[in-house]
Amino acid sequence: MPHALIALGTNLGNREENLRLAVEAIQQLPSSRILAVSRWLATQPVGGPAGQGEFLNGALRLVTELTASELLAGLQSIEDRLGRVRTERWGQRVLDLDLLLLGDEVIDTPRLQVPHPGLVFRRFVLEPAAQVAADMVHPRLGWSVGQLRAHLDESIPWVVVAGDSAELRAQFLARLLEASPVALQVAQRDDSALLASNQAGRSNPRSDTWQISQSETVLNWPESTPVPRLILALLPESAAGTSPEKSPCPLLGLRAGDVARDMAGAVAAAAAAISAMLPWPDPSG
Repeated sequence: MPHALIALGTNLGNREENLRLAVEAIQQLPSSRILAVSRWLATQPVGGPAGQGEFLNGALRLVTELTASELLAGLQSIEDRLGRVRTERWGQRVLDLDLLLLGDEVIDTPRLQVPHPGLVFRRFVLEPAAQVAADMVHPRLGWSVGQLRAHLDESIPWVVVAGDSAELRAQFLARLLEASPVALQVAQRDDSALLASNQAGRSNPRSDTWQISQSETVLNWPESTPVPRLILALLPESAAGTSPEKSPCPLLGLRAGDVARDMAGAVAAAAAAISAMLPWPDPSG
């Protein structure tokens, strides 16, 4: 039977009780059995409206005979029974259950995307997911969950805006420079200073300044060029779904038409993705 990876989160009510009840309910799904549950991690909200409370996040690994649609329906039913009310995107919630992976399935429909698009860059998802499913592989990217988690700390702090339209890329980059949660320094993709910053194979994950550059495509990435931390891909309308078939590293896909129609929303999504990759504050100060 295929393995499923599920993310759990809550920031309303008795958070530990919400997660405990969710795990019990998932265990009761037909033809399914929980293999492992992560520790609960307290994290600050990323994106969404201001003033939200702290989240508890976790992940569990499930073996199941359910189809992706059946599993999604089961998870949404659990959310509803435990009091989830869907009113605001990225808003506070009693319970959030996301299907991250289901074996090697790739699904891209308006109702369901598997792998979950946020899996590749959200630290609050990857941290607990790596505890229970470090060996599970993202079927499009070809990276394991453990590799995705390590990439957050071991890659160059570098974002690439990729897309066919130079004009749209430039407009998007200019707006992102203003909205980014970290300082962004514009660089060329072959900038020698940028490449030198990763001479030891690692960079400082707590860097206060990230590099940002542009590229016409995410395909045919030169082997001599290290991969960025994140690609923001402005995809053509002809693209199937929101993830290209090939990418050298974690990617957030945004349809170029949607970006042109709602630049502010697209920039907010990109800024939230960058914010989700950032290290948590050092408790030692």
